Amino acid sequence: MNDVPFVTVVVPTYNREKLLRNLLDSLFRQSYPANKFEIIVVDDGSKDGTREMVETYRKGANRNLKYFYQQNKGPAGARNTGIRNSSGSLIIFIDDDCVASGNWLQEMVKGYDNPGIAGVGGLIKAIVTKSIISEYCSYIGVMEKPIMQGDIVKYLVGANSSFRKEYLDIAGWFNEAIPLGGEDLDISFRLKQAGYSLKFNPEAVIYHLHKQTLRELLMTFFKYGRGSAIFYLQGAKKKNDIFYMYLKSFFSYARLPINLWKNYHKNKLSFRKSLIFSLLSLLRDISDSVGGFAGYLSFHRKIIFRG
Repeated sequence: MNDVPFVTVVVPTYNREKLLRNLLDSLFRQSYPANKFEIIVVDDGSKDGTREMVETYRKGANRNLKYFYQQNKGPAGARNTGIRNSSGSLIIFIDDDCVASGNWLQEMVKGYDNPGIAGVGGLIKAIVTKSIISEYCSYIGVMEKPIMQGDIVKYLVGANSSFRKEYLDIAGWFNEAIPLGGEDLDISFRLKQAGYSLKFNPEAVIYHLHKQTLRELLMTFFKYGRGSAIFYLQGAKKKNDIFYMYLKSFFSYARLPINLWKNYHKNKLSFRKSLIFSLLSLLRDISDSVGGFAGYLSFHRKIIFRG
C-alpha cells in the first residue's frame, strides 16, 4: 500500500471529550498506513477536557495528530479550519460521535477511481443502545448514506464524507453562514455545479451514536430544516416559494394514520412501537418545518453571508 495517497482526516468537535476518545482510538487502528494520513481535531470552543485529552493522545500515540482550537463557529467553520491546515490530497470528514471501521480509510480512498469524482461518501450504521429514540433514528435511516436519486448521488452526508482538496479549492469551501444541517448539501451542490460527480462506497463504514433523547432528535431536525431553508433561499429566484413550500409541509401531518398502518402492517412492528415511531415522525416533521421557517426569517433579516 505504499502507492496510496496521503490524506487528512478532519474531526470537528464540541464538548464531546468521551466520545472523541472512542473515535481517536478507532482512527489509530486503521489498516491504512500510519505514515499516509494525518488527523486534525478542530475544537470548536469546547469547555470540557477536550484539549487536555487530545494533548495526552498527541504525546503518547505514534500518529500524526494535530489540534486546533477556535471560538465556536459551527461545523462548517470547523471543517474549513481543518481544510486550511491540511496536507492531504484528500480531505476526509468524520464526526466526533462516530467510530470508524478498521478499513474505513482504505475503502474511502478506493472510491477515487475516476478524476471526475470530487467526493466520496460511505455508509453510516447505528451504534446499538437501549434508547427508543436511537432505535427510531436507525429505523428511518437517519444519516445512513448519501442522498441518492437512482444511482446518482445528490449530496453527501458530512459525518462520513471525503473530497479532493483541489476541487474544494475550485468550488469553494464550506459556507459558514449555513448552520448545522445544510452545509454538506451546499458543498455537494457547488461541486456538482462545477461539473464534478459524487460517489457512494457502502464499504466505507462508520458507526454513529444516534440521538438518545426526544429533545436531541427535535433539535437536530430543527437545525436540518433551518440549514436547508437557508441553502435553498440563497439560490431561489422567488424567495416566497420557499415560504410556501414549508407552509404546505404542515398539511402533510395528516400522514399519521398512514404511517401507523405502514409501520404495523407492512413493516411488521408491534402496535406499541408502530404508534411511537409514527408520533416521532410527526414531531420530527414539525421540527423540520419550524426550522425551515426560522431559516426563512433569519435569511430575510440579512444575517446570511458567505463565509
